[in-house]
Amino acid sequence: MEDEKVKTPEPKEPEDFEAAEDLEHDIETTSMSKDESDSSQESDSSGVMENLEDVEGLVVKKSEDIVVEKEPSTEVLEKGEEAKTSKDEDDLSQKVEEDKILEELGEKEKEDLLSREEAELKKEEERREKMKVLLTGYLELKTKKEIEKAMLNEKKILSQWLYPFRGAYKKEWELEMKKLKLGFQKALDYKKSHIHAIQRERKLLELNHLWTDSSYYRMTEELFDFMRMRCEKLKTRYLEELEETKRYYLEREKEIVDKCTKAEERAILLAFMRKSVQEKTLQKAQQTLENYKTEGEFLRAKEMEIIKEKHMTYVEMIAQELQTSISPPEHKMEEIRALFDEWKTKYDNFLELSSKNRKDLEQLGEELPSLELKVAKAKKTLEELQTENRMIKRKEADEIIRFQKISKKYESLRPPLRKMITASEEVMKKLRERKAKLDKIMKLKRFCDQLEMERDTISFQSTFLEEDEERQIKENDCLQLARDVCSEDIEDHNLLEILYRKLSRIKVQNKYLQHDIENLRIENMALRSDMRKYLHLIVSGEWERIPESEFQSMRERELLPQRSRNTNEQEEQSGQKDLIDKNLQLLDLKYGATNKKILKRGEKLI
Repeated sequence: MEDEKVKTPEPKEPEDFEAAEDLEHDIETTSMSKDESDSSQESDSSGVMENLEDVEGLVVKKSEDIVVEKEPSTEVLEKGEEAKTSKDEDDLSQKVEEDKILEELGEKEKEDLLSREEAELKKEEERREKMKVLLTGYLELKTKKEIEKAMLNEKKILSQWLYPFRGAYKKEWELEMKKLKLGFQKALDYKKSHIHAIQRERKLLELNHLWTDSSYYRMTEELFDFMRMRCEKLKTRYLEELEETKRYYLEREKEIVDKCTKAEERAILLAFMRKSVQEKTLQKAQQTLENYKTEGEFLRAKEMEIIKEKHMTYVEMIAQELQTSISPPEHKMEEIRALFDEWKTKYDNFLELSSKNRKDLEQLGEELPSLELKVAKAKKTLEELQTENRMIKRKEADEIIRFQKISKKYESLRPPLRKMITASEEVMKKLRERKAKLDKIMKLKRFCDQLEMERDTISFQSTFLEEDEERQIKENDCLQLARDVCSEDIEDHNLLEILYRKLSRIKVQNKYLQHDIENLRIENMALRSDMRKYLHLIVSGEWERIPESEFQSMRERELLPQRSRNTNEQEEQSGQKDLIDKNLQLLDLKYGATNKKILKRGEKLI
């Protein structure tokens, strides 16, 4: 088709068209030789599009003229052979370097595996000792519950033993999946960049009035849809294969754990399986990378073919228009020049982009071994961090058990503490209610202290006693009677009876005073010892006795009228409130600090 459409008389330009046809045929047959095809395409495109004067100088050729075909020269063949030999030498040097790097990586991996196996054997010996201790403990157990607890502990130990294998296994799979995803993304990004370039070219060509035939659009769209489907199928296939292998190895691990009863057999089988998993995953990753390389080369060759076809069809259409109009007007020639300039700039930009992409791919291929070494170092650091995390978790578990024991102790102490708190609250209420009684008892204590100090020579102070008490003391004063009885001149014979009555009254009063003094002593001891030792005596209510003076005052109030009673009650209440406030202040000054300490201790214990 191309030979029939394009017919030119000059000898230079047919040579260029024939070289372009030969290059298209080479691209279809050999997709792997990408560097040679790119260089030849660049040279041919530059040859075709060098000057617009060559296109302007085209003349329509008659059907009688015959196109002359030239054979390739010897110089071109020699140059091609030299390029092939240089390329083979470069490939051999690259392969030797890759083999050296792979051998070094294999030796390092072997050393890492040996060190890991030694560490695992040490751990197995420790775990075997633990298992022996458990088995000897079974003989000492007697009840079913204790046996069940021991079995649970054994399961926990086994789960701890298997945990590091599972953790490393999962992380390896995650790393491999991430590598594959990155590979897919790179391939898709490479494809998208070329697709965007071609889509821009398509939009610009739609604006031109010469590009009318839609069959080329359909052809390119079908090709790109085919390429997209092919990439998606590859992606889904590789992901499915990875998932199947993952399931297989998980099932294999479960079978090993279920079948093998001894720890040594289990460790050997799991180590062997782990080695096989690493080798197979590395092989799989290398295969996927090679497949993506070949797929990228195939897509690149296809895109170059499409661009070449567009270029040739564009030239053919312009040649047809020139054939129809041998002497085109100036405005047509200006449009054609503008279109050629636009297309040339687009084509040059595309070639620059393709060269950049090729360089990026070469750089990535050089960086691959260094990245693999970094991954190996990261694996080592991860294993070290895993061991550190296990030690930290064990320490945390021990601390949690210790705190649980302490909390149980505090829970056992809570009910008696609550009882003590409620009892102390009740005691404080009773103490506040009986402040008046305490005041009287304090007066009695002072009086008793004075009596002890002065002994025989007692100087009574009326300030410590009330009026009723002074009156009773005066009535019961029997010193004068005793003097009269002891004297020789006895006039009244009833003096002994009166003295006996008064002495009996004094005995009764002394009993009451002794009882009040004992109560006072108990209360003082309770207050001094922070209400710990003598709370039971205060709670029992031994000093709840009301004196007779209060009974008399109550009877007198009942006899009084209501108004006077209300006034007296108000006065008494106001006086009592003042006394209560003063006593409360005194108690806070004396025992406020101790009460606060007791409350803080109770809160800490709770």
